[in-house]
Amino acid sequence: MRNPINRPKSLREVVEEYICQKITSGEWPQDFRLPAINDLSEQLNVSHTTTREAIQRLGSVGLLEIRQGLGTFVRMVPGWLRNRPEAWRIFMQEEAIQEIIEARELLEVQLAGLAALRRTEEEIDHLYAGLAELEKAIEMRADDYDKIDLLLHEIIWKASHNRIFLQMMQAVYGQLEEVIRIVALNTTDMEKLLPMHASVVEAISAGDPEAARRKMQAHFESIREDLLLAAKQVTNE
Repeated sequence: MRNPINRPKSLREVVEEYICQKITSGEWPQDFRLPAINDLSEQLNVSHTTTREAIQRLGSVGLLEIRQGLGTFVRMVPGWLRNRPEAWRIFMQEEAIQEIIEARELLEVQLAGLAALRRTEEEIDHLYAGLAELEKAIEMRADDYDKIDLLLHEIIWKASHNRIFLQMMQAVYGQLEEVIRIVALNTTDMEKLLPMHASVVEAISAGDPEAARRKMQAHFESIREDLLLAAKQVTNE
């Protein structure tokens, strides 16, 4: 397995980091229109193809928006990436995304079981409210689906009433949001996500820790292929 930190940068990655630095520093704010591909290529002394590939890849994970006939615009800046353009290169490696997926699955299965044992009536209400919001987001294919999905999972984390687990999940919150965003942008079968989330919520509500762990494990097994496929798509070189 290659080391995603130490391996040499490709020209495309040089362009990606240049764009990320401009965005994270605030020089290119949200809705800023990027210079034309020809101008960027000349400025960075790379081919038009290299610049186009970099823009397409950053667009595939939601950082840029390509508007036909209008140009390329800054779509958003993840909070965890602000003032840390070097973090993007690490995150954009397939191995890094796989590691985030593995860590999340390992932790969240256990968190679901603890939540089933310790959730309060108020937290059950919050879970069902979060599930309803997720249903709306899936139906509308909302741009903020990733935030709504992660909010539901965060309710589960908090319902575990384990501060160490919660701190561990919050430490990688931003990266988790980006992984969910990648999947949402690269999958066409969003509808399958709702019943999987619903089964986890129902098991937690019923106070059945074994079922909650089993349903959460099944959830991750069912989306693992989508997650890894999305990782390959956005890190394809």
